[in-house]
Amino acid sequence: MLIKILMAVFIALLLLTAFFLLGHQQAMLEALGQETSPHKLAVVKYSAYALLAVSLLGIIIVLACPPLWNVLTLVIACLIILVFSQLIMSK
Repeated sequence: MLIKILMAVFIALLLLTAFFLLGHQQAMLEALGQETSPHKLAVVKYSAYALLAVSLLGIIIVLACPPLWNVLTLVIACLIILVFSQLIMSK
């Protein structure tokens, strides 16, 4: 039961991150000191949509699958955030 609660908190944080990225694309890039090129804006947008998709997958996994499957949500979300940060910080 504790795993389900912690995964619900993690999924809520993923949703919060995705909605923040969708709502504050320009401001987020300016805060990082990056130029607002169309490529960087596309990276932000696609990363946000990918995090939304992983959140939905995570909700399904928490409700219907064994607890070990929650690792799938954790790994995919971490990989999306890793790729996002690498693409944003590249020149």
